[in-house]
Amino acid sequence: EEEERGEPDKPLPKLDQSHPQPRLHAEGPAPPQALEPEEGSAVRACRSKAEPSHRLRWFAEHRYFTYGVSVVVVLNAVFILVDEEQQSRANLGQPWSDASAALLVAVDVCFDAVFCLEVGIRLAVERLAFFCEPWNLLDLSLVAVALVGKAVGLLPGVGAASGRWFRVFRLGRLFWLLHLFESLWIIIVGVVSAMRTIVWAFILLFIIIYVFGILSARMIGQSLAGDGSMDPADADSLRAWFGGIPQSMFTLLTMMTMEGWAEIVRMVAQYQAAWSYLFFFLFFSLTTWGLMNMVVAVVIDATVGKALHHLENYVKVTAAERHEAIKKICDCYLLAGVDSGGMLAREQFLRSLEDKDFVSKLHDVGIDARQAHTLFDLLDFDRSGALSMAEFTEGVLEARGKGHAMDVLRVKYDLQRYYARARGGAAALRGGLDAAAGGLLAEARALRAELRGAPPAAPG
Repeated sequence: EEEERGEPDKPLPKLDQSHPQPRLHAEGPAPPQALEPEEGSAVRACRSKAEPSHRLRWFAEHRYFTYGVSVVVVLNAVFILVDEEQQSRANLGQPWSDASAALLVAVDVCFDAVFCLEVGIRLAVERLAFFCEPWNLLDLSLVAVALVGKAVGLLPGVGAASGRWFRVFRLGRLFWLLHLFESLWIIIVGVVSAMRTIVWAFILLFIIIYVFGILSARMIGQSLAGDGSMDPADADSLRAWFGGIPQSMFTLLTMMTMEGWAEIVRMVAQYQAAWSYLFFFLFFSLTTWGLMNMVVAVVIDATVGKALHHLENYVKVTAAERHEAIKKICDCYLLAGVDSGGMLAREQFLRSLEDKDFVSKLHDVGIDARQAHTLFDLLDFDRSGALSMAEFTEGVLEARGKGHAMDVLRVKYDLQRYYARARGGAAALRGGLDAAAGGLLAEARALRAELRGAPPAAPG
């Protein structure tokens, strides 16, 4: 019924409802894509600027470099475990073969070399800024300690056993992995932020154990010490548990961890049943069930608070980066030059690629100079040969970033074009079918009218 009423087609879906979208036409197939223009001199100059320092910075800041260092840190921890196992076997009179020991020494030297190379690369890239990062100072200190251990092991009369102690400090590189895992890092930050409350909770716990230790030493240890009717074995056990204040405090601390508390409570209740259950119930309520759960709640609350704060900061930073990127993209659009209608033509964009300042600004917003010459054809969604500021800004925002972002955007726009052409073809086909159906209906009506006006046939 909707088709018979001839209702208009629904509008095409937009890429993003919050931003103006490229114009979309469905009048027939799109023209063939123009040949890719040659790279401008500014693009070639930008590509030729790949100096060793720039390549080294790109290498040091690449995520695969960080992943590689993380793998080496984990392998180093495993190696230290194997080396300590080998040393323990040697101390027990079961040494490994000389070849295995030599292999361990060679692997140890390789780990030191890799860590020195990693710190050297980051120091060469960041220079003085290297010393402003606490993690960098930790890495540098651990590498320096490892090198000192190597030097100590080479001293005459010292031996490699003394230098092996310095090797254990390399395990400190495991803390470097903490900031790579966001969830784990948020938990650590939450625990650290709640440390002040935790310290006061431990002070309160000490006071509670101290008070109950004095009471238990007096009410259990001293009152039952002179009871001659007590079993000697039970008397020895109670004397070991509550014979003095230090013993009583240690026993209560052990009971708070739920270790052997049932045996102790039953033995005390056997001789002091009147008040022993109430005494230990009050102690457990204040410590295990009360104070410890409060500490856990404080840590969880601090962790959740830090996670929310981290999320808020991420949203603010992302919004600020997007705002700054839009500003830079608009500067690029105006720098390229627009016509009297405020549109950027394809020829003007290609001429702008000869300008080093324009190419540099594109690089600042995340557009690779090697792909800049294909940017206009990608953003020219409707093949009109001109881009508005909204089209240029929205397209560059989606194309910038990782190397595959532009490829994803190209596929996305191609799908939109195919969808537009399919809708145009479907509309044309529907129009043709409607016209054919209308013609057939008119012929049928004419035939029916002709049959009604014909004289009746004579009887045979």
